[in-house]
Amino acid sequence: MAYADLTNVRLLSGLTTDDISDDDINNLIPLADRQTLLDTTVRVTKELAQGDIDGSNKKFKVRFTEIADTNFDKVVDASDVKVYTGEIDSATGFMTYTEVTVSSVDKLNGIIELATAPASPVQEVRVDYSFTVPNIDYDLLTKAASLYCAYLAVTKLMTKDAGEESYSLGKLRIDKLSYTNALRAQAEKYYKEYLAIIRSFKPHYAYKIQGEGMNKLREISL
Repeated sequence: MAYADLTNVRLLSGLTTDDISDDDINNLIPLADRQTLLDTTVRVTKELAQGDIDGSNKKFKVRFTEIADTNFDKVVDASDVKVYTGEIDSATGFMTYTEVTVSSVDKLNGIIELATAPASPVQEVRVDYSFTVPNIDYDLLTKAASLYCAYLAVTKLMTKDAGEESYSLGKLRIDKLSYTNALRAQAEKYYKEYLAIIRSFKPHYAYKIQGEGMNKLREISL
């Protein structure tokens, strides 16, 4: 499961197997995906969920929507959230938490349904999740992640054969400085295109939560 893919990276960058191997690109894809996820979501941990704890209610609501895909399969489901029930440990007097099974996720409304309704002595339900813009465009995420992967790939090429004095660029043989400058220009191009997509999501964010360890999605600048 991934946002970036080999075909898109080569299509967007023009990099061939003479430049960089499939294995090298595939090794960079998880890094590109993680960066894209970081730049397009906000992470929330141990949020106190809304909902009755009465032995019959299974549905609990989180504060922020829409809930995001976090495992790169472009589907929001139980695998993208973690839910914990909390109860007081009689021996220590401390609240202790147990992870419970999630049945379904309504990403738009922020409602998470548990497999089993919590009951006493459970006192609270807490959730780990990420949220993102409404109606996220996964095609744009794929393009963004692939562009970031292309940026990483070209950056990797800049360190390749560091001892060489001249390099092939297409059919040309150029000196080391010109080669490095050409690669740097390519890397900057892909990075700026990546940022343009990321910034297209930014107007949707208007969140700054105080006292809950969450800040507005960080700004990115060159």
